[in-house]
Amino acid sequence: MSDANEGGARTLGGGAHSSDSFRRKAEGLGPSVYVDLDRTLFQTSRTEEIWQAVEQLYPAIDANEQSARATEFHTDTPYGYCYDFFAQLKSLGIDGNEARRRLLTLPLADGRLQFDGEAELVAWLNERADVTILSFGKRDYQSFKQALCPALDGIPLETVMGSKGEWLADKGECWLIDDKPQTDLPPNVRFIQVSLEGKEVVSQPWLVLTSLADVKEYLSHNIDKS
Repeated sequence: MSDANEGGARTLGGGAHSSDSFRRKAEGLGPSVYVDLDRTLFQTSRTEEIWQAVEQLYPAIDANEQSARATEFHTDTPYGYCYDFFAQLKSLGIDGNEARRRLLTLPLADGRLQFDGEAELVAWLNERADVTILSFGKRDYQSFKQALCPALDGIPLETVMGSKGEWLADKGECWLIDDKPQTDLPPNVRFIQVSLEGKEVVSQPWLVLTSLADVKEYLSHNIDKS
């Protein structure tokens, strides 16, 4: 999963997406679409590559050792574990802000940790909807992972520590796209589950899609039917 944080504050990037999103929200254009980050827009299974990049910048660090230590910085919650990446950096004597800045200059941030079809889906959604990333996790790490994905530049980020269903309950008619089953969603939320890592798809009472291209195709016929 990801990491925990004070829920609800909004982080904005500075790209073209943000101004268009603000315009659409101000003008009341398009449905609200909330998209999960980990394993939906960010390849969380490849986070060892972040530690490899840390090792590249700080040669005294052993990437394999630090990947194995990550569980020491997990905190269990009723909604999953929360990983404090920047606390782990601090334990190594590394300034988190400096590390973030330097890591974002490396090829690690060229989009390789995005999923296939992500750039196309996000660009398509941004033209038709008020798009927000809704992520369970600690804000500093979640915003860092977002920054590693060029397709997500400028998309607003909301982080929560609790139930997404409860958080979405007062958001009006909206969509949620998430890799994890959501069993407590209120009736105002239309849900699409994604399974993008090649795992066996378990039958669910809701729609489960196995590629972001399929999500785009489905929404192209249904997004205006909310």
